[in-house]
Amino acid sequence: MNPEQQRIKIAEACGLHVIDVPFIPSQTKAAGCVFTDAARAEWRRCYPNSCGVQRIPDYLNDLNAMHAALKSQTQAFRAEFDRLLHAVAEEKHLLVTELGAKDWAECFISCLQAQRDSGN
Repeated sequence: MNPEQQRIKIAEACGLHVIDVPFIPSQTKAAGCVFTDAARAEWRRCYPNSCGVQRIPDYLNDLNAMHAALKSQTQAFRAEFDRLLHAVAEEKHLLVTELGAKDWAECFISCLQAQRDSGN
């Protein structure tokens, strides 16, 4: 999964409506819309005088975005995430506080996969 796909997967898990190309202008009126980089470029090309659109948070480089994503999940999800994050820190011989946003994003996606596999 490439970084853009990871960002989309996390955004969708947080309840955001991801707009990608090709898009239908009426789709962009939904609450919580965020645009992929390609969709933002297309939007600017089609509507150069319109206001800006929100892009998908940069979960892979922004721990604040990952904190917000984690807060949107259930307690059970957060507990599994915490377990995975500690395992990654131990594997890398680091403290949890030394892990970066990319590590958090990968643990988050692993939790989503485990949740999907278990049918929850």
